[in-house]
Amino acid sequence: MFVEIIVAVCVAFAAAGLAILAARIARRRLPTLGILGIAAGAVIVSLTWLRYGWAERVRAALPPEVRIVRELRSQSVFEPWTFIAPRVSGLVAIDDSRTMRHPSQPGVLIVSLIHAERHAETLSLRVLVDCPRSRYALLEGPPEIGNALPEHASWQTGAEGNDLLAASCGTAGKAPSR
Repeated sequence: MFVEIIVAVCVAFAAAGLAILAARIARRRLPTLGILGIAAGAVIVSLTWLRYGWAERVRAALPPEVRIVRELRSQSVFEPWTFIAPRVSGLVAIDDSRTMRHPSQPGVLIVSLIHAERHAETLSLRVLVDCPRSRYALLEGPPEIGNALPEHASWQTGAEGNDLLAASCGTAGKAPSR
């Protein structure tokens, strides 16, 4: 956030400086409010570009084995244009290089899920995905790979996990067996 403020201030000064330079070359005098308006417009444009471009910059930085499962979109009253074009404020991804098959349960995967949001800590979670039963559970602590599924797992089903289930189970044949 601090870097964004510094960028916005620099853009404001650069835009105002270019406006003053153009006015001097044209031998015209710009009103003070005109210079302030140009600087304010430059700040709004630069911050909007930074916020809307965040997801693409993160996506470009991810390694090829990490797949985006869901984009978390947000809207704000303070940014009324987001009601027309919501911006991506978070990403949920699967790291295929860390996906494991359960050794004794066919169709059950241990998936490494990455949850990244703007201005928040990136979380790396281990999720147990039961493809035949279309359910998933968050694993707390190291994965217990035994003969049975963990008894203490809090299984979830429904619409919220459909992206996770589709992405995980759609590649169940490609998951490495470790």
